[in-house]
Amino acid sequence: MISQFVEHYPIGRIRYTQTSFLELETATEVHRINLVGKFSWSLKRGTGGPLAYHTEHPLLWGFNAPHTCLYMNARPMQAVDATELLLELEQELNGLAGEWCDRVRGSWHPWWRRIAAYNLMGGQGLLLDTVPIFAAEAASRVCARHGVATYLYPHISQRLAPRPEPYVLLLLGPSYVVAQDFVVSTLCGAWAK
Repeated sequence: MISQFVEHYPIGRIRYTQTSFLELETATEVHRINLVGKFSWSLKRGTGGPLAYHTEHPLLWGFNAPHTCLYMNARPMQAVDATELLLELEQELNGLAGEWCDRVRGSWHPWWRRIAAYNLMGGQGLLLDTVPIFAAEAASRVCARHGVATYLYPHISQRLAPRPEPYVLLLLGPSYVVAQDFVVSTLCGAWAK
C-alpha cells in the first residue's frame, strides 16, 4: 500500500518516468510505482524531495467534489461594471485555491478561466462552467454583492463526476501525480543502483 511505502521511504528522487509508471530512487532501493487511472501529473526526471500521499488535499477538491454550472440572470451590464465583477470573481476563485491555484491542470487552475465573460455584458446565460459546487457558490456570493442574480444548474459534470474510488495525490518534492491508485514494487536494492 502506498501510504505505508511513503511512511517507510519519506524522501525519494524520480529516476525514470513513462506514461503509466515512474521509477523512484530512495536511500536504499529503487521502486517502480504504477500510476493507475492517472488523471493529472507533473513529473520530471531527476527531481526529488519529500514524499507525501493524500486522500484529502486542496489539490484534490477539483477532482473529487461534485461539479455544477452557474448561470446568471440580470440587467445588461456596463463595461466598467462587468470588468469589476470579472476581476472580483477571479480573485475569489484564486483565493479559494490559495497556493495551489496554478499547480494542477484540471483542478484549480482553470476555474476562473471558465467564466463566460462575454455573457456578463448581456446580463444572462452561463457564467461559470463545470466547477465544484463550493466554487460556484462562492462566485454566486460575489455576484450577489454586485446585484447579479444567479442560479446553479445542479447536474454533476460527466468530465469530473465524483468517483466511487476518489482520486488520490502523490507529491514528490515539486512533482505530483493525481490518480485513482498507486501500486509499488521494488526493482533493486542499493547495491544495484
